[in-house]
Amino acid sequence: MKRQINEILYAFNKLIILLFLIFAISCQKGNNQNPAQTANLGGPNIIYTAIIPDSVILDLNSQRQYNLDLNNDGIIDFVFTETADPSTDCRASNGITYSGDVKPSSASNNAIVYDGAVPRPLDSLTVIDANSSWTKDSANEWLYSNTIGPAAKCDPPGGPWDYAIPANQYLGLKFIKNGNTYYAWARISKGIDATSLMLQGYAYDIIPNQQILAGQTK
Repeated sequence: MKRQINEILYAFNKLIILLFLIFAISCQKGNNQNPAQTANLGGPNIIYTAIIPDSVILDLNSQRQYNLDLNNDGIIDFVFTETADPSTDCRASNGITYSGDVKPSSASNNAIVYDGAVPRPLDSLTVIDANSSWTKDSANEWLYSNTIGPAAKCDPPGGPWDYAIPANQYLGLKFIKNGNTYYAWARISKGIDATSLMLQGYAYDIIPNQQILAGQTK
């Protein structure tokens, strides 16, 4: 009888060890995912693309333009650009002003939530729908600017996405496909470099004309 009990305990211990090994292997696989991959994490109506890790989409050294395709259909929906212009401000101090901008793609009816002067930084859960204030202007819409060089002394950073704005604000967007309107958001923030912009993720509702909340993922 004692031998039978020992055999049962031995088999039980082997089972526990096996289950522990299976658990450890599964955890390791989860931790080895490529952090640079994007992931669709949305609910049944929301297609959410997380950028892992956050991606620099504008940078004065290497990334002067970024094309955003919200629904991954191969058609550019919005274009982010950074320009550099000579700056001469007070006391004839020279420098370079770098400006980050966004605009709907050309020949589209896509639009950006606007506050009457510049793209409006949206707080989390702000409603994005037909009643939002929209601009379809295909000209560059100003996100931020920063001057490098002596002129910076009298030409401070500016724009709705300058360093005075809380991080991780949302850009309200809508795009048109096959005559239908889809509402979307992109989460952006100034990068560590004063002349860079970060993209953290974006999402859209697959149901035409249905509102989406800034930051909504499901």
